[in-house]
Amino acid sequence: LIMNTSVATEYPNTPQKMVASVKLYFPDYALQFHLVVDASKSGIGGYLHQLRESIEEPLVFISLAFSAVQSRWAVEEQEAFAVYFGVMHSAWILRGVHFIIHTDHKNLTYIREHASAKVMRWNLRLQEFDFEIDRIKGTTNITDGFSRAHDVDAFEALDPQQGDLSLALVPEML
Repeated sequence: LIMNTSVATEYPNTPQKMVASVKLYFPDYALQFHLVVDASKSGIGGYLHQLRESIEEPLVFISLAFSAVQSRWAVEEQEAFAVYFGVMHSAWILRGVHFIIHTDHKNLTYIREHASAKVMRWNLRLQEFDFEIDRIKGTTNITDGFSRAHDVDAFEALDPQQGDLSLALVPEML
């Protein structure tokens, strides 16, 4: 980006936005890894982060739009796929370390006991990973926005003032 007078005139806040944008960090294997995932009818979202002195350091952001077939899956299967896809997408970091998966879908705490053949196949792939599943409140799950980013109507309806935390991360980018 070459900052000249025409760019400065057209985009006056560009330097501030570039500096204030979300930064990705390198993994520190001495710290605990946290994978937060969510699914909606239109897709999945998540992010992998670590806590350093109570500050979240994001490592990977994940978002995927569902195909027409995937959007018709049962909610449990969509949420389980969010876990599966999030882990596999971040496998290069998570393989060989213990990590915590945070989800707002209570049934996923029993993912290893699910009866669906599809979810059981995903479980077989996930057995090589060392993780535990923690349930979080839906109102604190900031990945909700990532999972709904592919549903324009739902995404535009989110309001950070009403507790929709998913837009609070990037208010200037919207």
